[in-house]
Amino acid sequence: MKPVFYLLSLFLFAGVGFGQTSVVYTVDSTRSTVTVNGSFIGTPFMAQGAGSLTTSFTGAIDATLNSDTGNATQVLFPSSGIVSAEDSGSWAPLASGEDGSEPANYGLMVNGPIPAGIVIPSNTIPAGVTLTGFQAETALRNLELTVGSSVLPIDPIGGIPGTQLVANVVTGDVAVSVDVLASALGFPLTYPVTNFTFAITNTVTTNNNPMSSITQSNGIETLVIELDNLLQFTAVTTNDSFFRLQGQLVATRMLPVPPNRAPVLGPVPDQFVAAGTIIGFAFMAGEADVGQTLSYTASGPGVSISTNVVTITTTPADAFTILPISVTVTDDGSPPLSDTETFQVHVAGEPVITNIVPTATARDIAFESMAGFTYDLELAPQLSTNDTFTLLGSTTATNGFGVLTETAPCVPLQFYRVRIQP
Repeated sequence: MKPVFYLLSLFLFAGVGFGQTSVVYTVDSTRSTVTVNGSFIGTPFMAQGAGSLTTSFTGAIDATLNSDTGNATQVLFPSSGIVSAEDSGSWAPLASGEDGSEPANYGLMVNGPIPAGIVIPSNTIPAGVTLTGFQAETALRNLELTVGSSVLPIDPIGGIPGTQLVANVVTGDVAVSVDVLASALGFPLTYPVTNFTFAITNTVTTNNNPMSSITQSNGIETLVIELDNLLQFTAVTTNDSFFRLQGQLVATRMLPVPPNRAPVLGPVPDQFVAAGTIIGFAFMAGEADVGQTLSYTASGPGVSISTNVVTITTTPADAFTILPISVTVTDDGSPPLSDTETFQVHVAGEPVITNIVPTATARDIAFESMAGFTYDLELAPQLSTNDTFTLLGSTTATNGFGVLTETAPCVPLQFYRVRIQP
């Protein structure tokens, strides 16, 4: 009696144009358990012993994702990467089909009325013996699977359409022994009828369980495939027997850690202040890596910093000088990265009129200046507490000597004042 395995479906995957990232999920045997049931010529399988219908799986599942960062929206399983069943105990018959037991993935048996189609040779059963039923022991060994699919969508909560997954049984060895049960004079008897073995190879089965998912947590991506797959075979008539695999495969991979990216400080323009001025800045760096902590440091004359607020205090001694200031932001990534911005604080002293040069049509008022500052020339006819100065003109200095001009008509007695624009 040689069974014939039938393929339930053909499997082709449409991967054209899906050239993305190939990943490997490692099967977690502590969470990947699959139970087998089914029937042999219409009689339901039972367990040979405790735990004989359930075993763990180990191995790897290959996949192709359209993103390797944990935010994938599509996945393809290329039917590669072997998932292997572990032995659940020692079960009968031997791999050769002979009597005895040895390690096997599953151990099944049936016990019931003799099915139609099982022929008992007339010379097998002695006279006076009454047939009462039959018993078949089945052991499944060396079961190996791959998981395959076409390109599948991953929904926002990680669900994937499980019924579009297929389990390809790469290999599996089945041994069966069939005995007839009888009785004579009230005593139970057993008569061997036949034993046989067969191999399952490259048999593709569809999955009837829609629940499968890819989710992420704490840097680990978890693939859960809920299995409900049917393997039909022929013992006497076509597809009169089947194995049904139900359970789940749980596999994980470590999500790649993206390289740390440096924080970014925006440019700071040069500052122009009068000596004795205190200025402050609140720096806010851009940080592409969410969750990192930024720390700020600053250096330069008169600089102090509190968290990200930099204060620069100038003194009269800083007049007519340029103060170099540097601000650095550093993240706490691995490795820590930083960005530095430098700028200058130009400190002007009080402008002092150094000369008044009259000409035929004007007066040139010369004064000490500092490049980059804008100065106003004001005049008043006399000095008193109620006098109002009138603005004559303005100039932006390019060096240390500024000149502003009063054009004709010029009053013989005038009072001049030069001021720095705020």
